[in-house]
Amino acid sequence: MKNQFLLSIAIASSLTFGNAVIGGTYTMDIEWDQTASLGSTNCCSFGSLSNFNGATTSTRTCQSYAGSCIQSRRNAFWTFDLSGIPEDATIVSATFKGETQYSDQGGSATLGLKAMSGSLNTTSAMSVINAPDWQSSQYVWGGSLSIGLSSSAVESARKTGKIAFRYYVATSNTVTIYNTGTNPARLSLQLDIPNVWGACCMTNGNCVFVPEYSCNNAGYDFLGEGVECTSNTCTTCAGDYDESGAVDIDDLLSLLAVFGTANDDHDLNGDGMITVDDLLVLIAAFGEC
Repeated sequence: MKNQFLLSIAIASSLTFGNAVIGGTYTMDIEWDQTASLGSTNCCSFGSLSNFNGATTSTRTCQSYAGSCIQSRRNAFWTFDLSGIPEDATIVSATFKGETQYSDQGGSATLGLKAMSGSLNTTSAMSVINAPDWQSSQYVWGGSLSIGLSSSAVESARKTGKIAFRYYVATSNTVTIYNTGTNPARLSLQLDIPNVWGACCMTNGNCVFVPEYSCNNAGYDFLGEGVECTSNTCTTCAGDYDESGAVDIDDLLSLLAVFGTANDDHDLNGDGMITVDDLLVLIAAFGEC
């Protein structure tokens, strides 16, 4: 799961009039980069991190009985790599999302955020506890989690590249959060990205007029701001080696220069060799694309 990004590139809210777009935000879900639980020594004293990158991460308070420790405290931590956020994007809101193992796993929680640049370790985890960039105390219910975080703290953390999130629930019952599955722990951001619209060539050859961000993150080719879709915008022209928009004498000379050789760049019929068959394909396409 590390360093992967789940991008819901659909526009969450927009109004379209011709080629003009008014409004519009994008949702970007960032998977966790690292996760671990901070255990305790002597029941309630902070100890060290353990259970790195497990299928679940847990949190709970310490508990003693008759002077003996029967349960040690745990704090849950996740880090998120922010490098995939587009440079021109503004973070509108930030939410920690996920799901607890059981729907009744909730309680009074302490939340914290801290910018970081290295790996999650005991020292960096303690810095989130002792000197967070943002902290909040609130009651969190179990089940499906949607916890509001500070968008300004996430925005500031973009300079360092990562942000660490602390989740501590002061309950004697262990709260377990899934890191995998259909609703894993993740950082969900609402982004405001400048609307740069233009022609986008899909892998099937179709052209759609969409924002650059949507096109690029779908793995398609964005042709430029304001470029319109026409009937042949995304049509490739066999034999137009110099991409001039026409198959002409320059392309013919380019083909003849490698005639009789193995050359994938000039191969028009897919047999790996430049032969008379390729020449016939080029002649058939001669003229404007």
